[in-house]
Amino acid sequence: MRKGIAILIAALLLGGAGLAFGQTITVLLGIDAAGKHMGERAQEFTAKTGIKVNLVEVEWDAMVNKQAVALKAKEPTYDIVDCGSFMLPEYVPGGLYADISDMYTPAERARFMDGMLDGVSIGGKLYAAPLMASWTIMFYNSEMFLKAGLDPNKPPKTWDELVAYGQKLQSPTVYAIADSLAPGEYISVAFFRWAKSAGAKISEFRGNKVFWLVDSPECVKALEFMQSMIKDGTMDPGSPTYYQQQIADLFGKGQSSMLVNWDMMQLAFKNPEQTPYAGKIFPAVMPGAKAGLSGSVEGHEYLAIPSPSRNKAAAKQFIKYLQTPAVQKKRALEDGQTPVLKALFKDPDVKKVINLDVVFQAAANCYYRPAVPEYTQCADALSVELQNALVNNKDARKALQDAAAKLNKLSGW
Repeated sequence: MRKGIAILIAALLLGGAGLAFGQTITVLLGIDAAGKHMGERAQEFTAKTGIKVNLVEVEWDAMVNKQAVALKAKEPTYDIVDCGSFMLPEYVPGGLYADISDMYTPAERARFMDGMLDGVSIGGKLYAAPLMASWTIMFYNSEMFLKAGLDPNKPPKTWDELVAYGQKLQSPTVYAIADSLAPGEYISVAFFRWAKSAGAKISEFRGNKVFWLVDSPECVKALEFMQSMIKDGTMDPGSPTYYQQQIADLFGKGQSSMLVNWDMMQLAFKNPEQTPYAGKIFPAVMPGAKAGLSGSVEGHEYLAIPSPSRNKAAAKQFIKYLQTPAVQKKRALEDGQTPVLKALFKDPDVKKVINLDVVFQAAANCYYRPAVPEYTQCADALSVELQNALVNNKDARKALQDAAAKLNKLSGW
């Protein structure tokens, strides 16, 4: 009896959970946002509230597709869905994401990293809640650098240095760098950061429409550099088939000396169970076409509540639980995920796990994917043309000219 009362009290303390007690919510997440311990967080939440959590964890592209099918059918399949800010224009105008403006007081809003709530607000209303902050950064194997006669404390800062380092690092079994260039959002995101590191302006808003500039000289230069790295052996030729976790695993095993991936991988590369090079893999900003340039892509992940959900109150409770300082710190320490609460940026335990200096340096020159309804279609169309270039069906300039035409047509030009 006392145990039941304790659970009920805990539920009420989480904000009206008495009404949601005994419910089950279904949560759709990309595996990066979920991390390896989301199941534990769900069990903790259930113990506190009595609300059960059914987790559906899949690769990002699969998550996007599952979400699209459920939302367009207007079925109550999911109570919480993973999303990026760029996805909101696809679903908010049609009323498919619920307005969650009532979730936070002004004081609670002020706790979040600057700009995170602005990125998921439309017309003054909030449609998604921050789960994790994220940017792409570079990683390098300092032990391999040392064996190749390179300074283990000086990663390459330019493309020329990257290639020169590669000539010293490459062997029959080791490539200088690997990248995630698999079809879909993977290769599109990779191209965005290489283009950004070339100094490209990838897109711009003209009025209320985005205009794509992916055929600019800087973008062409970036794609040609990607082609050349594969051709000369600097980059693993398998990169056009690799997903992010695949290249992380291969890099951890020593198949490449550098890679670009999401900042959350910092923790995995410190774990001797994940890599024999634990403690010898360091983060750095991505090199640029010339000194002073670098490239990154913002990948903050948010949680939205689909409008068809029948368990909105319970869904809000789970989201707020994941945003508590204790859980955000656990996610940082256990999964390497950059927290969304500003106070944790100063936490010494968090700073031991995540090199926030490198992360925020990368963030200073990152590309924000445009928040437009047609973004997913545009990314898919771009992916096709990028793959055409990497498998030599088209030269880089022609592929990007064709991509620009397709993307701008999708954008209403």
